[in-house]
Amino acid sequence: EDSLLELLFLLSRRPVTQSEEISKIAHDCIGLVFSHAPLPPKRPGWMWMSGNHHGEEEDGFGRLYVSESLRLYPTSTPYNQFALAVLSMAKRQEFGTGTALYCARGMASRAATLESKGDHIHASALRKLLFGLVNVVPLAAVADLVVEYEAIIAAAAEVGHSSGGGLEGKRKVRSTLLQEFAAVLDANGDYFRKPDLAAWLQRMMSPGDPSH
Repeated sequence: EDSLLELLFLLSRRPVTQSEEISKIAHDCIGLVFSHAPLPPKRPGWMWMSGNHHGEEEDGFGRLYVSESLRLYPTSTPYNQFALAVLSMAKRQEFGTGTALYCARGMASRAATLESKGDHIHASALRKLLFGLVNVVPLAAVADLVVEYEAIIAAAAEVGHSSGGGLEGKRKVRSTLLQEFAAVLDANGDYFRKPDLAAWLQRMMSPGDPSH
């Protein structure tokens, strides 16, 4: 099982320019693993693949996959296949809040880097994916994820302010991210969580919100 995951991981990192279909298939297969296969916990042997300690986590392979895929996005990581794999992993009950927060923070960081380089399209796509996590994570993880969203939106808005946009730049960035969240929420058909998320969005968009 480890050897299969290692092979899929290595193939997913191949430059798209060399073997686009192989890369896409590898990401698709990893998504299927996240959807259907029981992942063995704590595999220190995975650490050789990136030189980090993700193998020591319960969801070690998933975190390793996310971090490396984000590092290679958008040049080598195919968005659609990556998005399906991430959402499949986020649904798993046994991973819970920690996995969701790890994915959200990683995507927010990569989106901020892309935004700073002027790659607004790919940055926006990543933000929509990180906002989409709230539609699929276990219900117990929703509250913590929403708190993380507030921090992510606030940090992005401050960048808009400090980069020369002033208060107007801050408001513009904040409005953009909330509109992205609204678009994702609109596609949410889960009426157990949608009302609370809609109320949160309304509060965040209110002129009276102290974070404006």
